[in-house]
Amino acid sequence: MKGDTLNCLECGTTFIAKNKRHKFCRKACRNKHNRRKNGQPEPDFLKPKKREAIGVPKVIHQPTQEYRQVTRVKQSVNGEITAIENTIRLLQLRWWNIVTGKEKVKSIFHHLTNIAATIGGAKVGYSAKKDSVLAPALAAGGFLLVGNEIAKEVFKEQNQQKAYRELEKIKREIQMHNDRLNVLRLQSVGINKVERKMTGNKVNKVTAEELRKMKFESLFISGKYGELLGDLEPKFSAIVYGVKGSGKSTFAMDLANDMKNYGKVAYMSGEEGISKTLQNKAKLVNLDSPYLEFFKVNTLQDIKRSLTSEHKFLIIDSLNMFPDLTPLELSNLRENFNGGVVTIMQATKSGQYKGDAAYGHDVDIVLKVENGIVENEKNRYGGFGEVQVFKRTGVVPISKFR
Repeated sequence: MKGDTLNCLECGTTFIAKNKRHKFCRKACRNKHNRRKNGQPEPDFLKPKKREAIGVPKVIHQPTQEYRQVTRVKQSVNGEITAIENTIRLLQLRWWNIVTGKEKVKSIFHHLTNIAATIGGAKVGYSAKKDSVLAPALAAGGFLLVGNEIAKEVFKEQNQQKAYRELEKIKREIQMHNDRLNVLRLQSVGINKVERKMTGNKVNKVTAEELRKMKFESLFISGKYGELLGDLEPKFSAIVYGVKGSGKSTFAMDLANDMKNYGKVAYMSGEEGISKTLQNKAKLVNLDSPYLEFFKVNTLQDIKRSLTSEHKFLIIDSLNMFPDLTPLELSNLRENFNGGVVTIMQATKSGQYKGDAAYGHDVDIVLKVENGIVENEKNRYGGFGEVQVFKRTGVVPISKFR
């Protein structure tokens, strides 16, 4: 009844009824109660927001005057490098135009001869027939044509010499700009070293209390690979190795299928390329997403050219197919790539991965695949256990059995 003290049927809050049908403290409680009663889902704007994974590390020291000065010098040097590179490209284009004849280089005598022929033809035509309008033009045109041909033959050698002198001038300018460019690039390398040293000193000094309060970016991997991989950060690095036919590539594709939910994945297929066998493995783990891209690559340069800023994960299959991908080159690739890198390696008969031991020391995770089962050998993110990717009976994905 009106004026009675009631408890809300949804949240239990005490309120004073305004009429006999008043059973909820507010309209939101009534709508929520009716949605749950009728089996309707909650609207997206009412769902609890997911906890933000990205945090910004606390900077202990403000940039010093020396650091600001280094930054300004770096910007100035990079700007000058860009300007010189553009100038060199323009000079090379002009060189090519002169060599191919697209840009004609004539001596001053050639132009003077053409002018004299034009004036002489006009004078003769005007003197021959003053009453005609076309006669001076025709005479001038005739003299110009004859004069041009005479100039071509008489001053042909002078024109060639002028072209050669112009080419030599362009060559000297390009050499001068290249010398300056080499000096600037050396300066840029030194500036980058100083900047990294100053930045490192600024970020690395924290107290234990401050370290506990710092927030770092995390992927929050869920699903069957959550416990296996642990609490990954975006720029993680991993090695997956196993003997031939153990399921390395199948696991990598299945992992890529999970990673695509966090960003675009670039799968570098150096061993199988774009082939029927690659298609069979993709079907095995039900790959069907525009955020997972496959590239046929043969060299380290192919990998670098294929990557874009949109890619957040890189999978290399397999490392043993790239002789130029040394431990140092792989480390540089991971450092310059803004995302996680998973590298597949082949195993020896003794069960160890082929190649330098530095590959395993430099990564965060080492996973071994054997008969379709992936197990942890090393994990800096707290991952543990093993996961079965597929069963050998007809090679059916393990998800089909659940």
